[in-house]
Formats: sequence, structure tokens, C-alpha cells
Amino acid sequence: MAGTQLTPSPSFCRQDSVTFAVNFAFPELVKLFGSSSIGLHTMVDEHFGITVVELMAAGLVPVVHASAGPFLDIVTPLGGEPTGFHARTAGEFAARLEEVLGMAEGERRVVRERARESSRRFGEDVFVQGWGREWEILKAKALTVA
Repeated sequence: MAGTQLTPSPSFCRQDSVTFAVNFAFPELVKLFGSSSIGLHTMVDEHFGITVVELMAAGLVPVVHASAGPFLDIVTPLGGEPTGFHARTAGEFAARLEEVLGMAEGERRVVRERARESSRRFGEDVFVQGWGREWEILKAKALTVA
């Protein structure tokens, strides 16, 4: 499926500075992520948020809804420093976007790098190691019960 690019209202921003990408195929999305700096995710109460992890892994600054998985588990501080931003209302989202866009490039780069580093906790290798560790614990418990 081809993606759709929506052009924002000129009163909102410069037309050449913002793209809303809707329903892009993965290869197109990867290309778009490579030329982007912010990932906006507004879904309320998403149980986990793999999309948010993908935004972070791509090195985008996530601006996400302050609820459920993205708020509690994904866009969380790393070393006491932010990996992205949270909002609940349209006004808060606008303020967070303005905050990120107003950052010096070096400051934004540090948040992007921190977000990318934080996303690694959800990688396949981490999952496999954790699964193996928990499996061994279950086996040990089963052997003591038997």
C-alpha cells in the first residue's frame, strides 16, 4: 500500500518542514525515518507500543501520549535523563513539539541517541536472553516440586 503525505495548514508551520505520514509501506517508512527528527504517537492507552520502540530505534525524538505502555514502559528516563516527551492534550502535544523543535541541534541529538540506546532493551537478543533465564528458573522450580 502506498503511503499518503498530508500537507499541514500554512498557518500551522512551514509546508516544507512537516510531513504527516499515513499508511506507508515499511521500506518507505524506513526512508522517511532517516530524514525525520521527531516521532509523534498520539494513541491513548496503547498496551505496549512497538511503533514507539521503532521510532526510538530509528533515532527519532518520541512525543507520545502519556498513558499505558509508551508512558509507563517505553519512553522512560535513561540514567535519569529523558528519552522523549509525553503529552495528554492537543495543547500539551503542541507544547512538546515546540519544545523539541526549539532545542539546539546538539541537545536534540543527545535525546535522539538516548532514545535509540533505550530502545535496545526491547531487542530480540534481550528477549532471547531473558526467556532463557526465566526458562531455567521454571525448570529448577519444576525439579524441586517433582
